[in-house]
Amino acid sequence: MKMQKADWRVLEKASKREISIIGAFGDGKSVDIKFDGFDRRSIIERNIARGFIMPCEYFNKYKITKAGSDELDRHYRAIQELKKSREEKRKKKGAA
Repeated sequence: MKMQKADWRVLEKASKREISIIGAFGDGKSVDIKFDGFDRRSIIERNIARGFIMPCEYFNKYKITKAGSDELDRHYRAIQELKKSREEKRKKKGAA
């Protein structure tokens, strides 16, 4: 299953600190959660099912797992490689 942008945001936020899943649903702003229905959001379920995030001690708080951390690292490396290859193509085009 291909990771979507919202999934990456969830992992990025979770990697910085335990979160109440901030900015994962499109507006980039904190979401103040007052009801447990939030836990049923499909993005959270996907990431929990993949083992990338897990609930921690407090209500509606999540933290990243080792698998999530590894996946995030892989994602960042892929982005860096893409940027590097684009830069190399640009240089070749300019030199030709």
